[in-house]
Amino acid sequence: MPPSYMIFPETWSFRENGGTIQNMRTYVLLNPAAGHSDPEEIRRLLSEKLPQPQWQVEIRETTPEDDVAQLARDAIENGAALICPAGGDGTVSKVVDALVGTEAQLGIIPAGTTNALAQALEIPRQIEGALEVIANSGRRVQLDAIELDGHYYVLGVGVGLSATTMEKTKREDKQRFGEAAYVWTVLKELAGWQPRRYTLQIDGKQINVSAADVLLANAGVLTGSLKWGEHIQPDDGRIDLCVVRARNAVNYAGLLLDVLRRRQWNNRHIQFFVVTESVKISAGVPVPVTGDGEIIGHTPLEARIVKHAVTVLVP
Repeated sequence: MPPSYMIFPETWSFRENGGTIQNMRTYVLLNPAAGHSDPEEIRRLLSEKLPQPQWQVEIRETTPEDDVAQLARDAIENGAALICPAGGDGTVSKVVDALVGTEAQLGIIPAGTTNALAQALEIPRQIEGALEVIANSGRRVQLDAIELDGHYYVLGVGVGLSATTMEKTKREDKQRFGEAAYVWTVLKELAGWQPRRYTLQIDGKQINVSAADVLLANAGVLTGSLKWGEHIQPDDGRIDLCVVRARNAVNYAGLLLDVLRRRQWNNRHIQFFVVTESVKISAGVPVPVTGDGEIIGHTPLEARIVKHAVTVLVP
């Protein structure tokens, strides 16, 4: 069904340094298939937290056939100044594609399974709390992005075991078991997984590595309490490249324990590099690639770092 747009008023304003936003032209892209989302509850909370006439809100419930990025672009062309994806990291990523190069802002409503970007930005995982952030924004953060084949990713790009895990974890399992579904897939894949040889060109410098995973991390949160490190920030003008050298379940168990203890810097199975401009990743055979939690293709890949690409509302 094609989108139908509201006629937004000609004027709108908001307080730049905190306080309640007024007359913000807002377009909500609600993904009913994301995580454990309840579309009717989200609609109720939107009406309660972003009431008319202070807010001009339109809600579009998406379908698998929709081009979410194009819906967001159309909304911006029709006057929307704030685009709010209500879904998981994949939905947010599609909206980011539309926001780069515009003055429209991003408001995250975390309704997915993991919502890693929302966690990294300290946006509440509860829908009500996230809407409070949008309604009473204290500050705005300019997120960096990873540009790959004309698309933009603000959480990260993964190559190897993590990408295979995303590829083989079924949607119905994610909806039923949540984050545990990914853990179960990793355990199954580890049995026959072997590290691969990768050639990395980081800001023009070539490095050859043997790794199970190569991750371009713009945000340090993996899931829940799992974080690569506090040094990885989504607005610092750089991307951290993580090379995971673990070879088996024992290596991964040790790495997981160090991550939980915030001691990953001392783990011999992980190595960090900094990317400020671009990176190329190639392997001997094509390896799955994910962008913001969604399968987007296979190696080789060439990514460019875009600094301060999108403005997002945060606590």
